[in-house]
Amino acid sequence: MQPALSLDAQWPGLVAAVTAAIDLEGTARTSGALVRRREIRSAEALLRLALAWGPGGLSLRAAAAWAGVIGLADLSDTAVMNRLRRAASWLGEVAGALLRRGAEACAPPGLPACRGGGCGLRMAATSARRAASRSGGCTPPMTRRRGASPISA
Repeated sequence: MQPALSLDAQWPGLVAAVTAAIDLEGTARTSGALVRRREIRSAEALLRLALAWGPGGLSLRAAAAWAGVIGLADLSDTAVMNRLRRAASWLGEVAGALLRRGAEACAPPGLPACRGGGCGLRMAATSARRAASRSGGCTPPMTRRRGASPISA
């Protein structure tokens, strides 16, 4: 994880990659993530704020302060929280578009990326436990799927 401030030089390339996968402005408007453009004036600014808070690791208060320092927006921590809540489904659309684009790019030549018109995606939450073993290594990750009991791999 990189601090939000260290991504300034990489931001234009990141925005170019995202806009190649999805129309940020159009989807933000239709999803209701960006209705009134008072402080957050563009979908790109909203995405930048969301990334600073989520993967960037900033608290709501720190994200609000950071946005003010770089001239993105003058917001309170509560305003940041409200905007990010309203943008949750839009951020999901953005993530889905990036996943689809990645799946298409990784498909072997001559084969469609998704068979049958839809892609399957399996997500699993895992954790590694330190075992009291002779070798002192970690035990294999435990995987839990919804509706299933934990399984040792």
